[in-house]
Amino acid sequence: MLVRMQIERIELFLVSMPLVSPWRAGHGDESAIESVFVRMHGGGTYGWGESSPLATPTYSPEHSRGVFLMVRSFLAPMLLGQEVDCGEELQRRLAPVKGNYFAKAALDQAWWDLAARQAGLPLWRLLGGRDPGVRVGADFGVKDSLDELLRAVGGAVEAGYERIKLKYRPGWGLPMLEAVRRAFPDPVFHVDCNSVYTLDDLPMFRELDGYRLAMIEQPLAHDELLDHAELQRQIRPPD
Repeated sequence: MLVRMQIERIELFLVSMPLVSPWRAGHGDESAIESVFVRMHGGGTYGWGESSPLATPTYSPEHSRGVFLMVRSFLAPMLLGQEVDCGEELQRRLAPVKGNYFAKAALDQAWWDLAARQAGLPLWRLLGGRDPGVRVGADFGVKDSLDELLRAVGGAVEAGYERIKLKYRPGWGLPMLEAVRRAFPDPVFHVDCNSVYTLDDLPMFRELDGYRLAMIEQPLAHDELLDHAELQRQIRPPD
């Protein structure tokens, strides 16, 4: 669907939201979540976009302040005053800048929200969705104790979440997973390693086969494609 409009103004906001408790994962611990918000104006209305790559480049090569500067200095000027009539056109205009996917995503989201408002449609329908409902799962970081984690997982199971992700790192690995699976034998679980392991940990990954995980997320370094292929050959992936 084409939505003809000129991008008239782009506003940026760098926001830090303190967390009630630290978010602990393989890449490190976070006491606040930093996000970049984009408000894109055109045709008498505006749309919002958000990017949250975290405050440090430990989760991905990008980080919140870098995203803010990238959008302000390079990407937003490439769009201001331009007519962008579809998402593909937006990406073509941003293509000269290599990578920086978190930064581009903030503008992409803002454009789609703006286009939906211009068209008078809910965003999910403009994107081709058939139903406004979205199935979601629960995600739990490293807790102070196993008892605390088990209470949190129990609450998610009781609330009806269809899948649960557990952060997984050295010191919060197999014993944690064993305790969770013993307490909750039926729900769908997967673990997220945030790239902290190597092929030297292959014996540990083989042990994970016995816990009926839906998947193992980011087990090795983000750019170790050959090692990921070897790991997949060495373990039993889910059906």
